[in-house]
Amino acid sequence: MAQYVYPGDLTAGTLAKSSDVNARVSGLTAAVNNVDGTQLQAGVVALSHLTASLAGMVVQSGVLPASPLAYQPWIDSGDGALKIYNSATSAWERRPKITISTTATGAPTTNLHAAGDFHLDSAYVLWQCTATGTPGTWQCASKIGREFEVANLVSLTSPMSSTATAAAGTANLVHSVVNVSSAVTYEFEVTMYATSGGTAYAGLWDWGTGALVAGSTVNTTATGVNVLRASSIALTAGHFYTLALWTSNASYAAQLTQARVVGVL
Repeated sequence: MAQYVYPGDLTAGTLAKSSDVNARVSGLTAAVNNVDGTQLQAGVVALSHLTASLAGMVVQSGVLPASPLAYQPWIDSGDGALKIYNSATSAWERRPKITISTTATGAPTTNLHAAGDFHLDSAYVLWQCTATGTPGTWQCASKIGREFEVANLVSLTSPMSSTATAAAGTANLVHSVVNVSSAVTYEFEVTMYATSGGTAYAGLWDWGTGALVAGSTVNTTATGVNVLRASSIALTAGHFYTLALWTSNASYAAQLTQARVVGVL
């Protein structure tokens, strides 16, 4: 029957107290190995993450101790991922990690990441790593194929009208856009119609630059309600945007009930 060994000799098949690990170890045979397969030398302690849990472990030649305390989860200093020991495969397994940025949009551009990792950027867009590397290969994983509202410029039950014949911003409908993500396609959408004989125009006005956002203008000659959308417009984070509504002829007012900026993923 195995017995505890106090300061003195430690032999294969005996049990040792954790307090005895630093005691004088002598009289060892070549058959007694460290947990990493190397020979256990006098005064040598087992792997650093095992020393705290050696009490009651059997010292066997080239075999890892079976105590679960020897396999506590740990964080890999290389990429910050959690490692957990799988007793069925006798191997350490990496768990996917999640990183969060409060200042930058888009996928990570630095550090080592592995397939299966996730990243949440400052625009609340979720990214998934699909190939390990520095920084790895990423794809957008949230709201894929869906759209969301960035700014609701106006939404009315009765239409607003304009007889202006040139584009200009509407001061009381100004909205700010705080974050802009490279993963999002921005579009300008309106619900509008023209008065018979005229052409109704609408566009997204950048209050900071005092001009229409390039590619945002839509128009119609239809007198029935139309939902029109300008695709792939470029926004600037921190800028203020508003609606511009005008007509081809002051005698024929442009009519509008809704205008908004949407993001598509």
